[in-house]
Amino acid sequence: MGAGYSTLVLTTDVAVNGNRERDLRSVSSWSAGRDRQEGTKDARESEEELSKSLKAVGDSLNQQIATLTQSNDQKLDQIRLDSSGAAQQTREEVKLALKSFGESIATTLDPLKKAVDEKPKAIQDDNTRQLQQMRATVDEKLQGTLAKRLGESFRLVSERLEQVHQGLGEMQQKTILGVVCKMVMRELAP
Repeated sequence: MGAGYSTLVLTTDVAVNGNRERDLRSVSSWSAGRDRQEGTKDARESEEELSKSLKAVGDSLNQQIATLTQSNDQKLDQIRLDSSGAAQQTREEVKLALKSFGESIATTLDPLKKAVDEKPKAIQDDNTRQLQQMRATVDEKLQGTLAKRLGESFRLVSERLEQVHQGLGEMQQKTILGVVCKMVMRELAP
């Protein structure tokens, strides 16, 4: 059992060790490939989750913008109704003031008519002069009242229009923000 046996054992050991090394390399390379596949799969899953999250955020933003737009539309409609109601009320107030003023003038002029009919020409001339002064005063007061009422009406309408304008500006800005958000979402979408 001398040298021949040792050579055989040594040769067998080398062959077995060579097979082990090859097997280890094969297992190592298979393991690395598998790790790459799992990494790619994890990356795809992460990308899908991110895409779903971004879509959910986009949907939420779109819903919020739609709700805000609807709310603004309702507020604008209410402002329009309020403005219309205020203008109608102002017209009614002016109409009632003019009617009351006319009745007041008629009431004031009736005794003057009787006095003019009963008195001589001098009194009639004096009354005519006084009537002209009264008419001028009434016209001034009427003009002042009308100007004041109309000024208030126009001021209210102007304020309402400014509010509507501001609401529309905000709505336009929010619409632009919505468009920008959609564009960003499209760019981020795979």
